[in-house]
Amino acid sequence: MEYYESKFGAAMVASMIPRMKAVAEEHGIDMQYGGYVGNTFDSHRLIWKAREEGGAELQDKVVNEVFRAYFEENKSLGERSVLE
Repeated sequence: MEYYESKFGAAMVASMIPRMKAVAEEHGIDMQYGGYVGNTFDSHRLIWKAREEGGAELQDKVVNEVFRAYFEENKSLGERSVLE
């Protein structure tokens, strides 16, 4: 939460997080906010590569897995093992 509070301010985060969790829940996502916020460049490269190799269908699958790892499992997208 410290990252979000430093970026948006504590008051904004206090109103923003519950709304984001509610919207995520409407779409079947159990969004958490305990994960590491860091460099996501490799995850973007992986998503791009998935599109090149398998088209939109594979890209969608990869995006869903990356989002699940980050938003639901609080994993760091900066760790290559998470992206394997």
